[in-house]
Amino acid sequence: MEWTKEQQEAIDYRGENILVAAAAGSGKTAVLVQRIIQKITDTEHPVGIDEILVLTFTDAAASEMKHKIADAVRAELAKKPFDKHLRRQNLLMGSAMISTIHSFCMSVIRSNIHHTQLPAAFGIISEDENALLLSQALDIALEKFYANIDRDSSFRQLALGYGGMKNDSALRGMTLSLYRFSESMEQPVKWLNQAVRQFRCAKNAESFTASSFVSYLLEEAEKSVADILQLYDTIIERVESELPADHKMQGFFVPEREQFLAVQIAAEQKDYEGVCCALNRLVFDRFPSAGGKNVAPEIKAAQEEIKSLRDLAKDLAGALQKEFSISYQDAADRMKLTYPQLRTFKNLLLMVRRLHIKMKREKNYLDFSDLEHETIHLLSDAQGKPTPVARTLSEKYEEILVDEYQDTNHVQDAIFRLISREEKNIFMVGDMKQCIYKFRHAVPTLFSDKYERYSKKDESGHLICLRKNFRSRENVVNTVNEIFRKIMSRRVGDVNYTSEEYLVRGADYYPQLNDESGFAAELLLTDISIDDKKSLSAADSLVYEARCIARRI
Repeated sequence: MEWTKEQQEAIDYRGENILVAAAAGSGKTAVLVQRIIQKITDTEHPVGIDEILVLTFTDAAASEMKHKIADAVRAELAKKPFDKHLRRQNLLMGSAMISTIHSFCMSVIRSNIHHTQLPAAFGIISEDENALLLSQALDIALEKFYANIDRDSSFRQLALGYGGMKNDSALRGMTLSLYRFSESMEQPVKWLNQAVRQFRCAKNAESFTASSFVSYLLEEAEKSVADILQLYDTIIERVESELPADHKMQGFFVPEREQFLAVQIAAEQKDYEGVCCALNRLVFDRFPSAGGKNVAPEIKAAQEEIKSLRDLAKDLAGALQKEFSISYQDAADRMKLTYPQLRTFKNLLLMVRRLHIKMKREKNYLDFSDLEHETIHLLSDAQGKPTPVARTLSEKYEEILVDEYQDTNHVQDAIFRLISREEKNIFMVGDMKQCIYKFRHAVPTLFSDKYERYSKKDESGHLICLRKNFRSRENVVNTVNEIFRKIMSRRVGDVNYTSEEYLVRGADYYPQLNDESGFAAELLLTDISIDDKKSLSAADSLVYEARCIARRI
């Protein structure tokens, strides 16, 4: 196989952490396999397959990866049938640690079970039974809090404010949601305590501005303003290209757009009060109507679409103004007022956690979250430093290769860090545009943060971008780029789909696109009425969509 310059760099580069941003169809699996084979067959510094850790997110992906590496090893062995090192690697393939993260965690725990309080014969609980135990733990915890509701004013306010008068389903749902989210953190109890402590400490401008709550608001403001500016860019472009030069809208939206630059600057500078002031100064003049009955249909249609875009920008601005409608001092005071309820909510969560763990241990069960956290306990001490177990694994693995890194969460990332060699031997492959596990609390910002740091030649890592798509024809690549450019942003998809993110055609074996090729890219939309949508289940919708595709084929 003839590798591209970027692919060859991903195969050869050594010496520090590597993040490979691999677009769809860019040959990332082939590159990963070749990197492993090159390490194994290096005549000067050969590495054993048992010294390489390859982690994926599904059993199917792990199995496929293992087969590809095994095939590559056998192919090399066929060239050198008497090579002792290769023959040994072929024998070791069955026990090679090419697995899911959870399988690796289970292996670490079972090998070090004497360092834990776990039963040697523990099993993995099913999702259904685990959900039932968690629900029972919540029932018991809430029953204890309700029994004391007359004396506990903070829980009474919490129950009435978030649970409602008729039932407490909202409170239950919120508790379960936050419980599952906290379990994706490296240290759930510590994270919960720190999160609530911020509300008690919001006494002045400095502590308020430093809180995660305000950081979140300012990040959301940055994203919203970026969306608004993008809308105005589209509006101005359409006015200039689709409306007459003497039209009233020519130049009308430029000053309106510039108002948001002050909001953007304040948000980037983490200036809460500045964002409030800039939003309060926003002015929207009356929309300029032009013409009447004699307006050409295409001009009228363009005007209406431009008005819709501007209305959307105004709606986004209105939502921002609502979020920043009070001064920092008023917001800080409100945060302090909510502290007692949040402290009680945290205590409820911690009780649920203790009960849930107790119920699982009584049945000798662990769930997937337990596997990760028990591994963290084995790998780090009270100060978060690597333990002897972590150092042993660090010495064992020459390199840690993580596939689909964009779907990693905080606790998994901590595991990679703890078993690495001073965070200089982790090879991470992924694509922000293919993050699919956010519903399982994947944190794509772990990928994007490294992407930004490494792109600035950060000392802790090296960035390699694989942009070429070797799977699709030119017209497919061009169509994908055109659609994603219009709909994908940091808010929708966590990526600003600019020219730097475009797919590049690498499939030279397809003929060049021409008007006579007959291969036109199509966007197929299933046309369902509103009534049909209400009556269709998710399974029915899938069947309906499949039938539409089959008819088109």
